[in-house]
Amino acid sequence: MRGTRTQWVVVFTVVVLMAAWSRPSQAQSCPGCSVEALADMPTARIAIGAGVGVVDGRIVVIGDHEGNPGSGRINEAYDPSTDSWTVNSPHPRGEGRRNVNQNAVVNGELFLFGGANIYNSFHTQTVDKYDLANDVWTLNVATYPVPLGGASSTVFHDQVFVFGGNAYNGPAYSSAYRFDPVAGTFAPLTPMPTARIQAASFVIDDQIWVAGGFDRNGSTITFLPSIDIYDPATDSWSQGPSMPAANWMNWSGVLDNGEIYAVYSSPNTEVYWYNQAAAEWELICASQVPNSGGFAVVALEERLHFIGGGDPKVATHTAMTPGCVSSSSAEFACVGFQPPLASGQLRLRGNRSVPLKATLLNEFGEEVAFEDVIAPPRVKILFTENPGGPTIDVSSLASPSGQGSPAGEFSFAEHWHYNLSSRNLGASGIYTVSMVSGDPTEYEVVPTCRAELTRR
Repeated sequence: MRGTRTQWVVVFTVVVLMAAWSRPSQAQSCPGCSVEALADMPTARIAIGAGVGVVDGRIVVIGDHEGNPGSGRINEAYDPSTDSWTVNSPHPRGEGRRNVNQNAVVNGELFLFGGANIYNSFHTQTVDKYDLANDVWTLNVATYPVPLGGASSTVFHDQVFVFGGNAYNGPAYSSAYRFDPVAGTFAPLTPMPTARIQAASFVIDDQIWVAGGFDRNGSTITFLPSIDIYDPATDSWSQGPSMPAANWMNWSGVLDNGEIYAVYSSPNTEVYWYNQAAAEWELICASQVPNSGGFAVVALEERLHFIGGGDPKVATHTAMTPGCVSSSSAEFACVGFQPPLASGQLRLRGNRSVPLKATLLNEFGEEVAFEDVIAPPRVKILFTENPGGPTIDVSSLASPSGQGSPAGEFSFAEHWHYNLSSRNLGASGIYTVSMVSGDPTEYEVVPTCRAELTRR
């Protein structure tokens, strides 16, 4: 980088990153975990299996994890602006629903996929939606591909992504689907690496994290302390960080400020924060939440709402504003690739060297050089046999032919350069090559440079 201002920015960034890696105490990471009592729900219930979502700034809670069909039809909404609840039209199905998904809200409508029929507990394939603004239900807007309970769902670009779940008393599904709420159709996605029931799913940097949950074999339950990360752009999966515990997880997700949390309730309520700069979880609260057992957790703006619970059922509603802050990394824009990849496409023939040449620019539009970063950018390679087919990460096949390192790092001489040998790229298909950060806690490459190499 050039100029006095640029050198000052580099020093400041390094100092912040060093501080993030050496935080002296949890109290400095998170200023507090005080809990505020809010208006109780009108109806006491075990809300962990209810249909929950935030619709136009209000929290909707539909159904109950267990009990008679009447409790499975309950529909109540909380308005944080008035700290009050309203009782809305009950679920029209006389048998009610429990063990349904959460957070499937598109254009003011909450979608419920499958769930257990409370009369006899079998899992269903129904897809229903609720319009809070008009207090109107619409049943059977689609049919889920398999009998379903305990699925996880999240919304990305107005499409609902649904992961895992199971048939009644069956093992976990690894299946994943994208639901188009306008067309009412499901598109199968590449299955999850880990089959999960009652996982949590949420969007981070245009990727979907599917976290925690459990699998079952008859009456034996195995908790899953792992995270699988789905990339909607490539229909591919990668492994995320481990969860903080192998235990009963009520919720995990992200607040509006981008901070990630996880909440467990057995044997005591524990709230963890994921320090993204240090790539580690910190326990920030233990036993401060008064709700008992099976409470639902809802993220609204920068607060966590804890609703209901069980044994006996309670209507308690409390909220926490944890206030944790991860150190943010810099963002460098990639300009390139330069010829012969200026068009973004190249056909591979035989064993050739493909020059990946690009420039990185900081927020001031100034070039980022080798001495300006701790971890040089790296080559990322995704492979698919056919357009639209499953994609796998084959970055380990990157091999330099001159410029670049065997570890896939770019070298620098006036610009960033990696001579990619195609020797290891022998399979017929499409190789999508891009530049990514060598350490996302230091910086991100946004937007990246990308090119397609085709071998037929």
